[in-house]
Amino acid sequence: MSNLTMMHHPMHLHGHFFRVLNKNGERSPLKHTVNVPPMEEVTIEFYNEEYGDWFFHCHVLYHKVGGVSRIFSYETPRDERMKDYPVENLLDEVDQYFYWGAAKIGSNFREFELTASNIRNEFILNGEFDYDKMMKLNLVIIDI
Repeated sequence: MSNLTMMHHPMHLHGHFFRVLNKNGERSPLKHTVNVPPMEEVTIEFYNEEYGDWFFHCHVLYHKVGGVSRIFSYETPRDERMKDYPVENLLDEVDQYFYWGAAKIGSNFREFELTASNIRNEFILNGEFDYDKMMKLNLVIIDI
């Protein structure tokens, strides 16, 4: 696995344990989740003798929902329960935005922050209103 991003990706493969190939050779660790550091590569090996479809994904929730997930299949018919979830839809989910906000109110100030982000971009709008009735707005745009 090659991580070409600046974020850690703890990768997990359901239904399998795998060996992380490293300098320890035959004593390489057996895991079900491995961290792939930013700008690094990690090599794993596992037996592909399971039946059906298996979910492979990043354990960081917004990475998983944003598209760092796949289905491993072993030349078996696709599970009928997946018919309502075509593979093409995974590409559409990458651009899904998540929204959240916060507000703080005190005796001498008021603050708010609104955030919208997807896997590539983050937009943050925050504002302050203090006891001098001064209003300050900031817009931060982060391109990942």
